[in-house]
Amino acid sequence: MSSQERYEEKLEHKYKKDRRYQGRSEYLGAFGVAGVFTFVGIVSLILNATHFDFIGLRSWGYWMFIPAFFIWIGGISNYVKQKRLRQEVLAVLEAYPSGVVNVENLTKELMMERPSLMRLLLDLRVERLLKFRVDTKSGDLIMGESYVPPVVESPAAQPSAGQSYCPQCGQALDTDSMFCPNCGASAQ
Repeated sequence: MSSQERYEEKLEHKYKKDRRYQGRSEYLGAFGVAGVFTFVGIVSLILNATHFDFIGLRSWGYWMFIPAFFIWIGGISNYVKQKRLRQEVLAVLEAYPSGVVNVENLTKELMMERPSLMRLLLDLRVERLLKFRVDTKSGDLIMGESYVPPVVESPAAQPSAGQSYCPQCGQALDTDSMFCPNCGASAQ
């Protein structure tokens, strides 16, 4: 492999890493922490105005505004990144209103890793912004079709011999399934 090919591969890996989709947990956690720091800073200002002191908060609590500012900026940045990724995926998938979409081609087109793309697609499906199901043999997306999980007869039902489950989401799989019909993860 030439140095140019190694450079391009490294660049593609970095770009894919920057395009990982974490869902809402990535920015909601940051907003929660920033909110706590902001709250402590506000309490400190109130204690300073009322000349009341609680565990020395009056003298040091206002310093919490500094980390709060940077955490708010990071949370907002993550929110914008996740929203942009969602919009890009929806825009690309508009070209596939119905029919079969090869996930590997889609990951290359969007320059995303498969697990990240599938997590984003599942979020879009849960929010009813996208309809698709996963072909259990090829792992391709079948656009325009809804996925309806099978009805479980009883929660205490024992798995039958040879029954396997998706390692990602726990969905029951047929014995000949190569991919999970729910999340698209490899059953191997």
